[in-house]
Amino acid sequence: MHARLFLVTLMFLFGWGGAAPGVAGPELDEGAVTRPDDAEILEWMRFQGSLTAEEREAALKGILTRMTAGGGETPRTDFMTCAALAHRGDSRAQYCVGHSYENGTGVVEDLSDAYVWYALAARAGYGAATEARERVKTLLVSVYPAPTDDELETLEAAARDAVARLGAEALK
Repeated sequence: MHARLFLVTLMFLFGWGGAAPGVAGPELDEGAVTRPDDAEILEWMRFQGSLTAEEREAALKGILTRMTAGGGETPRTDFMTCAALAHRGDSRAQYCVGHSYENGTGVVEDLSDAYVWYALAARAGYGAATEARERVKTLLVSVYPAPTDDELETLEAAARDAVARLGAEALK
C-alpha cells in the first residue's frame, strides 16, 4: 500500500511540478518570467513549510531531474518551489534557482542572478554549483560592462542577507 502511494506521489510530482499531491499551492501564472518579490517568496516558503520533509524532497528531486535532463522548459511552479527551498538554505534548490536564471526557465534570464545563486550553492557545498558558477562568471566577463569581482561579492552578500531575512520571516 505504501509503495503504491509513493509511486502515485512520484508520478504526480514528475507530471505536475513541485506541489505535493492533493495540496493546492499558491496561485501562479505558469507563463510568468518576472523575478518574484519577497511576498511571493514568503508565500511559497510558507506553503513548502506545510509539506512533509519527504514531500519536499520528492518535489526537489523531480525538479532537479527535469532541469538536468535538458529537455523542455521548467514551469514557473518548479522555479517558485526551488526559490522557496533556496531561501530556506537548501543548496540543491539554490543550484536550481541559479540554473533557472542562467537559462531563463520560469524566470527572466539573468546571468548575474545565476552567478549569485550558484555561488550560494557552492558555498554551501553543492559540488555541481562550483563549476556552474565559474562557467557563468566566464560568460559575465565577456559582456560589457562586465561586473567586477567586488560587484559580484556585493550581490552574493545581498542574497545571503535575503536568505537569512526571509528564512526568519517565514518562521513567524
